[in-house]
Amino acid sequence: MKSFIGILITCAVAIIAGNLVVSSAQGDPFSFSLGDISFAEGYNRELIAIGNTLITADIADTPEKRTLGLSGREALLPDTGMLFVFDKEGNHSIWMKDMHFSIDILWLNDMYEIVHIEKRVSPDTYPTSFTSPIPASYVLEVPAGFTSTHTVRVGDIVGR
Repeated sequence: MKSFIGILITCAVAIIAGNLVVSSAQGDPFSFSLGDISFAEGYNRELIAIGNTLITADIADTPEKRTLGLSGREALLPDTGMLFVFDKEGNHSIWMKDMHFSIDILWLNDMYEIVHIEKRVSPDTYPTSFTSPIPASYVLEVPAGFTSTHTVRVGDIVGR
């Protein structure tokens, strides 16, 4: 609840400061930017629960969206991320090509159980790829430090 209130306060301050830009160019009422931090147009979004924290995640459910990932974005707002949805369980790799910020990466199985976590993965690691040793159906990318701040561990269940 604190995180949600924090986001609301951040948005209110941005509106007052004139930094919040609402875009409905493609009829998407959820596309907006906060300075250089933005949600991408053309993505479906879902609220995802990890413990008591809700994350607003862009859903990367096509090969093109999974390949692009968070590349080119300047940052993520707190409690936001991207959920990669794969067609089948496997050892899906993530890289930091064209990334501008560090992230925590969580691999989830079919039951949305976290099976592997990589913390504070830096853009400097490119071209190295990161893969879970345990097959996964989903990958969730969140801001660096999220898993430590919210005490997220392997074995936790993610609500979708």
